[in-house]
Amino acid sequence: MELIIEILNHVEVKNLLRFKCVSKEMKLLIEDRYFVRKHLHLSQYGLFPVMDQPPFAALQSYDGLILEKHELSKQLRIRNPALEQVFYIPNPHEKNRAVWFDFAPISGFYKLVMILLIFIALTETTIVSWCVCLLRKESTTLGK
Repeated sequence: MELIIEILNHVEVKNLLRFKCVSKEMKLLIEDRYFVRKHLHLSQYGLFPVMDQPPFAALQSYDGLILEKHELSKQLRIRNPALEQVFYIPNPHEKNRAVWFDFAPISGFYKLVMILLIFIALTETTIVSWCVCLLRKESTTLGK
C-alpha cells in the first residue's frame, strides 16, 4: 500500500480525481487528509508547476487554493491551479482593507472574510462593515 501511495503522490490532481472512480478503497485513499496534505506539500516544492497569472497577485493560500487580488481593479478571486479553476469573489466595495481566508472543518466551507472601512467626510464618521463569502470544500479540492 505504501508503494501505491508514493506513486499517487506524483500524479497530477486531475488524474487523481479520475482514479477515485476505480474503487471504494482508492477513493478513500485519495480523500484521506494525510494523503491530501502530503500531495499538497510535494506540489508546493515544484513537482507540479503553478503558473503565475499577472496582473493578479497572490495574497494568501490554503489547501492548494490561492486567494489573489487584481493589481488595478482590486477584484478578488480564488484560484485552484491544480484543477485550473477560478472563482471570482463579488466585490461589495473597492476599499476592502483586510481580507482573511481559511477553512472551517465543522461546516465544510472555505471562508473569505472582508472587512470594509468607509469614511464619510461630511459627518466625519467611519463605518466598519464586513462581508463573508462561503465556498464549499467539495467544489474546490481533492476532498470529499
